[in-house]
Amino acid sequence: MKKYIAFLLCLIMMISLVSCNRNNINEKENNHSTSNTTSETPSENTDKECIADYSRILNIYRSIIEILPDFFDSKTALDDYCSELGIVDEEEKELFKKIFGSTFDFKGSPPYKLSCGFAIKDLNGDGVDELVLLNNEYYIIAVFSYADGKPVLLGNYMTRGSCWIDGDGLLHENGSNGADHSTHAVYRIADGTADLELIVGFGTNGHEWIGDIAYTKYYKLVNGEKEKITETEYNDLNKQYCKYLGSVSGPAATKKYSGLEFVYLFTESEIAMEMYEAAINDKVGVFDEHLGETKLKSLRFTDNDTRLDECKLLQKAILDVDQNGVNEYVIKSPDNEYIILRYYNGKVYSYWLDTYDFYNFNTDGSFHWYDSSESEGWECGLSKIVFDEERLNQKSIYCLKYSKNPTKYEHFVGGEAVTGNEYDSYRNNIRYERIKFSQFELTCTYPITAEQAWNLANAYWDHQDGKSECSAGTIWTAKIVLTDTPNTETDHYRFAFQVECSSNGGMDGYECMPPHHFNVHDHVLVNAFTGEVIASTYDPNGKGVSVEEAIEIAKKHCEIHKEENGYRFEYAHDATAPDHIYVIVTKNYYNDHYSVVCRTWIDKNTGEIVSPYYMYGKC
Repeated sequence: MKKYIAFLLCLIMMISLVSCNRNNINEKENNHSTSNTTSETPSENTDKECIADYSRILNIYRSIIEILPDFFDSKTALDDYCSELGIVDEEEKELFKKIFGSTFDFKGSPPYKLSCGFAIKDLNGDGVDELVLLNNEYYIIAVFSYADGKPVLLGNYMTRGSCWIDGDGLLHENGSNGADHSTHAVYRIADGTADLELIVGFGTNGHEWIGDIAYTKYYKLVNGEKEKITETEYNDLNKQYCKYLGSVSGPAATKKYSGLEFVYLFTESEIAMEMYEAAINDKVGVFDEHLGETKLKSLRFTDNDTRLDECKLLQKAILDVDQNGVNEYVIKSPDNEYIILRYYNGKVYSYWLDTYDFYNFNTDGSFHWYDSSESEGWECGLSKIVFDEERLNQKSIYCLKYSKNPTKYEHFVGGEAVTGNEYDSYRNNIRYERIKFSQFELTCTYPITAEQAWNLANAYWDHQDGKSECSAGTIWTAKIVLTDTPNTETDHYRFAFQVECSSNGGMDGYECMPPHHFNVHDHVLVNAFTGEVIASTYDPNGKGVSVEEAIEIAKKHCEIHKEENGYRFEYAHDATAPDHIYVIVTKNYYNDHYSVVCRTWIDKNTGEIVSPYYMYGKC
């Protein structure tokens, strides 16, 4: 209730700031003739080389739109917003409040960055461009002209005190104080100045009773006074000065006749990010080729038919997939399925990437894929994502096919058959960079989000995610992976330091193949309420494996099932191993003594075989 009252007080203040100039045409006529800034040398303003600088106004406008989503829930007064934005001049504060009030009144539905913009046009033909702030439905928020080296506010508007602009560059201001009290004033911007010249003002002024019938009273401004006119004269004025309206509204007339070209205040990429966030927060729908218009949370990873909001281990990447200057939003499942969100033509479209086994998504929108059949052979290649209006297509860059019966290799570049040498030459000249994914969750009920927790875990391990080393034909790539989320049993996120082992050449199509295996080196817990990072240590009273169980795991791992032929297994205290790791040593009796054959690292909590490999990290 307190927030609601505070909001009402702010709104009343904004309305008073705007409406104080709306309803008294007589006062406005006098003010425009005396108080507006004018140029002492009009000839300078009429120079066609004159450039009006409205950058400060547009920056204020941008700042206002940025804070609109938080306004309902914010207790911050407009003066506090001004302080945060560095607006200290009292005149500029009043300007901020006026633009804020009008923008708020015409804000429409979120996302606001999609609906707010401006237009720049010389409305009176004197060589000086005016700035018109408006939304994408052509509701005018404010109009500025330029004089004495600075922008001058000609008027700001609200729904009950609106403005539209006709084909002659004239400003039509409409006001209303009820069903039978209205004003219509037509202004022209005076040449070489930032003054408004009143051309005509007329309207309705209540009603008068004659017997039992109420008759509307009509008036026209003459020398600043309201002079009574007949209904016929009033209708004639409407026909003369509102001819652009016809049967359309003021905003529609502005859009059709004024010549104003709407320009988005924010870049298309900024608007795209706003739309993605709106989709994630369930404020706008997405358009899916299979489901039609739906909610983002209803999208599915089709391989296991899992809804997005049911998947707790999602990852995301934001990048320009099709290299057109506007980012896409890529969501990845734990099973390496991908959903791509794309902003196009004012909407968010979603695409489930239906490839074969999909690996190594690259920053230029290309991706490696590999498909094998035990009986027939395999094929792999590099393809690229391209968009055609609402559709997603895949363009082949190169492809290699291997057939078993008979044994045969086929090579393709750009969909055309080539020789093996041509294929190798083309493939070896391509450079690509893999996408780095970070954690993502559709909904979060904890102070620390999964993404924040992932960043904390990555920092704990010295920002190792994505780093690679090469040795003996193998690429070792570090990955920080979320393996568990908070639930009724735990307040922590659980992360694994995982190492992917991939081929570093020596076989056909190696770059398209998935990793050979994954080694888990370490685990940490991140508190979902405090962000504290805790090393995951063995709990003897917990559900971890015993030494005896670890030895059995090591035997299976070493493919030695019996202590025979001189082999034995022992638990060793290894100072290089973390606390939560068992090190099981395999020894062989040879030449009258036991020698160490191998060491197996086993997680005390999970029983997983982990790798002693660790890059520059904490042991």
